[in-house]
Amino acid sequence: MLDAMSSAEYTQWRGFERAYGPIDRRYSDEALANIHEQLQAITYLIGAQLTSQKKGAKNPVPQPKHFPRPHEVGKHHD
Repeated sequence: MLDAMSSAEYTQWRGFERAYGPIDRRYSDEALANIHEQLQAITYLIGAQLTSQKKGAKNPVPQPKHFPRPHEVGKHHD
């Protein structure tokens, strides 16, 4: 990794981590959970759009639900 970065870039990263703490899996886990929820919402809206043109048709896609974050695993959500 050090071969791919200049000393100036390495110094910037060290300063960032000193100020904000190291980047770990929490950031990527949160980003993936947000992407999952957005995909649920998009799929739900597409299903609603397709069934809105038919009388009495129900959306075949379930309503989007909160995707649990790592710190929420084991907690009950309604």
